Amino acid sequence: MIAAGSPDAPVLAVLEALGRGLAPLPTTDLDGAREGLEEALAIADRHGFDFAAVQCRTLLAYVAAVQGDHVAARTYSGEALGEDAAAPAPRSPWEPSAWVTLAHVLHAYAALQQGDPETARSSTEGALGRPEATLPPTLRYALRVVGGAARADAGEPADGLAEIRRARTELGAHPLPARLEAIGALLEHRAALRLGHPAGARNGASGLAARDDASAEVALLAAWTELDRDRAAAASARVSGIVAGTHVPLLPHVVVEAQLVQTTADVRAGQPDAARRGLRAALTLAGPLDLVRPFVQAGEEVGELLAEHQDRDEPFAARVRAVTRAAGEPAANARLTDRELAVLELLPSLMSSDDIAAALSVSRSTVKTHVQTIYTKLGVQSRRSAVQTAQARGLL
Repeated sequence: MIAAGSPDAPVLAVLEALGRGLAPLPTTDLDGAREGLEEALAIADRHGFDFAAVQCRTLLAYVAAVQGDHVAARTYSGEALGEDAAAPAPRSPWEPSAWVTLAHVLHAYAALQQGDPETARSSTEGALGRPEATLPPTLRYALRVVGGAARADAGEPADGLAEIRRARTELGAHPLPARLEAIGALLEHRAALRLGHPAGARNGASGLAARDDASAEVALLAAWTELDRDRAAAASARVSGIVAGTHVPLLPHVVVEAQLVQTTADVRAGQPDAARRGLRAALTLAGPLDLVRPFVQAGEEVGELLAEHQDRDEPFAARVRAVTRAAGEPAANARLTDRELAVLELLPSLMSSDDIAAALSVSRSTVKTHVQTIYTKLGVQSRRSAVQTAQARGLL
């Protein structure tokens, strides 16, 4: 037994507090885990145990991420990394290490969900710039998937999706924790659908579909697919249990996304009052989580409802509206390539993607990729809006 006045007493106190924080992690008692980790962090800071403090902050960021608290996740992970989370140069004797790499993942994922893809991208690129041998396969996969999604959100959808797919392919049969597999599947599936690749979306979700502990996430993927097929009623049915609270997901943000699916379905079903109620419910759920990204990704129906939602007493709604508006603006100096212009010239016609592909002697997949890139560069989300914007700018 170590005496209270012994020089080793603070070390033992940190270890005991860490133990109290780690023990509940595999359970649902995340508040208990946070309490133990906060106690360990206070002791580590007080006695100058810097590496223990990095571990505690990274674990606290993980707990916050699992709870959907993106503000706390970003704060703790940023503290673990230092003032500049994206700097590629080592800042401490223990960098690179798995703990610091995990902090990069958590910092980037929180920024992504807060609607800040540039920070997410720079944080992942900073960590991926280190020697590959120092990155465990699971963490490397997480960095590349989150970085790919950030790249897609920042205006490079095709390259971002390609990065996510490469990460999954190179991971191979290496097992993933359930939450990380769910995150990867949702990010890939969404990116593929937005690029007009439904078959690719199915491939990205195939592994998750085999898990019994991610059934809510699988239901959300199916609902997105139904919306992509313009089957609003089927999409609504897929998420009904999540919206009602009887189908509990692994990832907290899935509840918000399910509510936005329902909102979109209500708009398409000609039920504007129900859609407005759904948007208010989604904003109420997302506000405490600082969850912005689902609104940016939701599409034109939700964007139009947000533009109408002018409650000055809701600063979170105002921020979501601002980020969504900025995400819809055309990228600076983004000029259409000759091939994209060729596709654009055919959009006012009634030609399908297959017809355009045949006319240009390219694949249907290539046409859909060009169309999505055109949408991104013009700052629109539909064929009609692309044509109107292009006409206004003299491109047609």
